[in-house]
Amino acid sequence: MNKIFDAIGITDPTTQLLINGCLNIYNFIIAVIAGLLCDKIGRRPLFIASTIGMFVFWVLQTVCFGLYSETGNITAAHTFIAMICDPVLRFLYTVEILPFPLRAKGFTIFNLALSLSLIFNHLGWKYYIVYVCWLAFEIGFIWKFLVETKNRTLEETAALFDGEDTADHLAEHAAINAGISDSHSDREKGSTEEIKEEVVA
Repeated sequence: MNKIFDAIGITDPTTQLLINGCLNIYNFIIAVIAGLLCDKIGRRPLFIASTIGMFVFWVLQTVCFGLYSETGNITAAHTFIAMICDPVLRFLYTVEILPFPLRAKGFTIFNLALSLSLIFNHLGWKYYIVYVCWLAFEIGFIWKFLVETKNRTLEETAALFDGEDTADHLAEHAAINAGISDSHSDREKGSTEEIKEEVVA
């Protein structure tokens, strides 16, 4: 963030630290509110609303950044700061839709892609136009393809993405690990009966 602040003329370290602190407090409050609303409103409405909100705010950010870069307008630079927002649902949903065996790997790839995308922040305000176009694409994609996971277990969520067979497999695997499944004994019993039938034959 400090490089962005430098680009819009806010170079005082104390001011940068204060803004970063306020942004973190703001993000914490939004994260708590979003977390409490997830099971009441649902993920899909929150995602649609937040993505549309991000699109609007990033358009304003791009305009403000561009005005400051081209004309040196200080008011535009200060308005840019007010437009900074950070969506928190992406972390929750990413973890929620991935089966347990893939969750750590998937989240690592997600964080890697997120970190790599931050490189483009150093390209100046014109790159923001690219991101605004990407957000417009995201709105359409989320509207059409995002699956609601409200009030669903991880097994039910897995069934939405991978089918009932995967959900049954996950449930059976969890039951075996918890020691409440007789699958192993059933398999052993079946194998013994098959051997007996072969001997009799």
